[in-house]
Amino acid sequence: MESGRSTNLIEVRGLRVAYDGKEILHGIDAGIADGAFVSIVGKSGCGKSTFLLALAGFVESSGSIHIPNEIGMVFQNYAVYPWLTVRDNIGFGLRHLGVSERDGTVRHYLEMVDLVEHADKYPAQLSGGQTQRVALARALAPNPKVVFMDEPFGALDTFTRSNMQEWLGEAWRREKKTILFVTHSIEEAIFLSDRILLFGEGRICGDLPVRFARPRTAATKFEPEFVELRKTILAILGPGTVASTATSGG
Repeated sequence: MESGRSTNLIEVRGLRVAYDGKEILHGIDAGIADGAFVSIVGKSGCGKSTFLLALAGFVESSGSIHIPNEIGMVFQNYAVYPWLTVRDNIGFGLRHLGVSERDGTVRHYLEMVDLVEHADKYPAQLSGGQTQRVALARALAPNPKVVFMDEPFGALDTFTRSNMQEWLGEAWRREKKTILFVTHSIEEAIFLSDRILLFGEGRICGDLPVRFARPRTAATKFEPEFVELRKTILAILGPGTVASTATSGG
């Protein structure tokens, strides 16, 4: 992975990935601006998660990828260490810092995710939404330039998921990190993003801006423009696309 030379923080050209002789990604070109919140939406098996894994260098690929080395990752399965407290999970990637700086950083993110009172609890003592906030805080604490999120809310119930969407939108506004967010939910993608990449059969089949003002609330999802954009995405992706929420992998 290399630092980008264009105006984009992430630049991908001709990205291809194959498993067992079968090509999964077919020459993808994409650029992601610094500070953007970009969602990736498509049917199961279309290559969304593979795209993130290739950008992170976790799978072999061909083509050109220019991306910062500093990447944070949040997954559907929370990816927290169950044997560590909330405090120690957040501070896990900060062991190279001095004690004072590490403690100050951990405190900042405990406050950001509203878990100060739960700092000494273990993940098993938290709700699903709280655990995902720990995972995000741990991903953000080392100050990455890019955060990859792969179906992070897929295992949550509808009410918690909706609350977490609002919370993440506000967290992004404060931190201004570049986020690539994989989801099956069109509604979630529109609510969170300022741009949506639509994936179909290993290719980008749509690239749509999202221009709703922030902060966004539950009422945003009922605005006529929101509903129309949802219909547009459904029409591009075709039958079988999930409009609201889903939990299957992609």
